[in-house]
Amino acid sequence: MKKLFLFSIFIMLFFSCSAGKKDYTIEDDYRSWKRTTNIELDYPIPGHGSAYRRIYINPTGENVKIEKKGNWESYIYPEGTVIVKEIFNKKPAGEEKADILTAMIKAPNDPNSKNGWVWIMQRGNTATIITDPFCVTCHENANESHPYGDGNPGAVFRDFVFFPYNP
Repeated sequence: MKKLFLFSIFIMLFFSCSAGKKDYTIEDDYRSWKRTTNIELDYPIPGHGSAYRRIYINPTGENVKIEKKGNWESYIYPEGTVIVKEIFNKKPAGEEKADILTAMIKAPNDPNSKNGWVWIMQRGNTATIITDPFCVTCHENANESHPYGDGNPGAVFRDFVFFPYNP
């Protein structure tokens, strides 16, 4: 059932994607980057089903601007930030490769950008820019209270990231 779900998401995204003007490929060394959360992401969420996920952020994204908004923190990531989400059909036993990689790349001037981010999906060495609003529509919810991570109880701007990096 999980494989069927992930396959259907892949098919939907494949047919709603375009090659775009810039070649975005996730760097092979992304696992050397810091993780945005160590929470076990093995529970169902919209768009990912119950697949297991790990999230990494590149060194540029570590320079996130954090502003206090009352008791809460707002996050703004610098241009060039890359957030990679590994998606596995089942919890990995070790360091095996992910079934799918997705990424958010902060590139507000890119014509494929949606709300300042370019959204991609990569299988093997082939990365595809997601031009359909599927990803950004869901991630807009990160900027309000939601049921994931700390839940963003102050409903402050989190720059479309559900599990923001906090140095």
